[in-house]
Amino acid sequence: MTAVPRKRALEQACSTGHDTASRIDIDDVETFATIDVIKAATERLAAADPRLAGLISTFGPPERLIAKSTSCFRSLAKSILYQQLAGTAAAAIYSRFLAVCRVPDESHLTPASVLSASSAELRGCGLSERKASYLQDLAAHFMDGCLSDELLTSVSDEALLTTLTAVRGIGPWTVDMFSMFHLGRPDILPVGDLGVRKGIGHICGLSHLPSPSEMEELTAVWRPYRSLGCYYMWRIPLPPTRTTTAGRASKASSSRGGKKVQSARVKAPAAAIASPLGAAVAAVADVGVNPLVPMLAAGSIAGVSVVAGTDGAVGPNSSAAIGEASVVGEGGNTQQQQQQQ
Repeated sequence: MTAVPRKRALEQACSTGHDTASRIDIDDVETFATIDVIKAATERLAAADPRLAGLISTFGPPERLIAKSTSCFRSLAKSILYQQLAGTAAAAIYSRFLAVCRVPDESHLTPASVLSASSAELRGCGLSERKASYLQDLAAHFMDGCLSDELLTSVSDEALLTTLTAVRGIGPWTVDMFSMFHLGRPDILPVGDLGVRKGIGHICGLSHLPSPSEMEELTAVWRPYRSLGCYYMWRIPLPPTRTTTAGRASKASSSRGGKKVQSARVKAPAAAIASPLGAAVAAVADVGVNPLVPMLAAGSIAGVSVVAGTDGAVGPNSSAAIGEASVVGEGGNTQQQQQQQ
């Protein structure tokens, strides 16, 4: 696409479905503390950008964006451990990890308990040397006071990014997901997330993936609730069907008994746009997801495998309550996660 048509497409996209008068009024909401706050925000979001109204009506206000009161350390530690692992494998390693940290369950996991385990013990439970060092670095940051729940829940979004990316194994994407799903921050725009980029490009009718600066421009109407807008981007279905050739043969027809027989063709089910809802949380807390799952499973929005967390909470295809469940479902931004490793 040439520069001129691309610019024109962006201008049209920015003016489609809303106008200046319909922009959301800026509120003093610092976190999504309750479902009532989220419900009010979704109503304003639907009014500000009618293109989201259908998604909001279908999926409702996302309870999983409510701020969590559970340990920030536990969320981040589990996030690191689950990175780049399939859910079942990650769950098994996590269970052994808790054992070598000598805690009865994850609610007792602390920086001190992680540091009490030797590098050899961490390696022995299935962690790579690098990932074990990431967990030790995170624990050390909490032990020496550089990080604390009080700090992480009170600093600005910008300061949170600077503070957390000082820990090895945590990058901007993980910080964004942690901010959205654990801290309940209402105005997060994860510009590095592939699913969000695809969703924004889709609703804006773009023929290209929007750049970070374009995403800022295109989602300005969602402020101060861009976290909500991004959540619904992960809920946009791909085209409902696609035709594939069944079997190993790739030829359009085959000869059988002297007659040409058309190869069977099947319609694949709709799939949610590849994105975190699951993987996002995988990278931030108690939800583990293999970022390649969506491409492998390609199931319906609710058609995913779910692995219950230690407290029994589960959720279809999603983040569930970050820090409360492990979900194998939609994929995430694999490239971003690799950069964080």
